Amino acid sequence: MSIVAIADALERLDDTTVDLVRDALAGGEDPLVVIQQGIVTGIRRCGEKLTAYEYGVPELMVAGEIARDCIEVVRPHLGAAGTPSKATVVMASVQGDVHELGKNLVALLLELEGYRVVDLGVDVPPMTIIDKAVDAGAEVIGLSSLMVTTMPAQQELITYLRDTGLRERFLVVVGGAPVSQEWADSIGADGWAPDGLTAVRLVERLVAGGGMDDGTEGGTAS
Repeated sequence: MSIVAIADALERLDDTTVDLVRDALAGGEDPLVVIQQGIVTGIRRCGEKLTAYEYGVPELMVAGEIARDCIEVVRPHLGAAGTPSKATVVMASVQGDVHELGKNLVALLLELEGYRVVDLGVDVPPMTIIDKAVDAGAEVIGLSSLMVTTMPAQQELITYLRDTGLRERFLVVVGGAPVSQEWADSIGADGWAPDGLTAVRLVERLVAGGGMDDGTEGGTAS
């Protein structure tokens, strides 16, 4: 079983991708190779097709679901300890917002890149997000808002972090359709990004010590 076939099938949004992953593992392929060279490569190609307007968001979401199913097949083969995560990212759609498709895609992409992701779901109050981030020992908090009316909840969380003396403990990235770099700057977030793949690159840079966003990239687009 060729690892390339996994990437190709995922790029085609082929439901048989999961079966190809099972076959590769049964044939003795390294689970990490299956993830990085098969699943990750396939999802990146889908992201490139989105950028080139060959795919739309619905196709990318289908790819995300297939990739998630593939990861669940691989997970038991990683061993009890799995692999060390790069960092822990707590993600949520803010209070009042029940949209989650974009957030889920960013969470998947981060997980595929080796991050531990704690997804709190939708309509999550700011203090709940902070408490969960503290409990999880997270380095990054990702906040998604798909409605203008819920954007203030992102600002509220950052205000709470400052008031509780926890602001320096977390990198905060924000995203969602109405969110912009200007908004991220105005509320004191660490970044913003226009899409999921850019969000992953931003988190990589921030976790590595890149500091505040320079305006070219940013946090969770969802």
